[in-house]
Amino acid sequence: MDSKTASALGILTHLVEPADVNDTMERVASEGKPANKYPGPPRMRVTLLLHSRIHFSAMETCRCS
Repeated sequence: MDSKTASALGILTHLVEPADVNDTMERVASEGKPANKYPGPPRMRVTLLLHSRIHFSAMETCRCS
């Protein structure tokens, strides 16, 4: 999985350069948990959820026939 996908799924909250990881971790730890942990639109999460739901429904339909 690439970083953009992980970010869209909410697995990552900060995308930074490798050299900035330690500073970012210290800053995030000192600031505490944000009020809205996932401020971006959940487009990827909704798309993946919808896709899996459609696939599941299609599989159930095939079993009933």
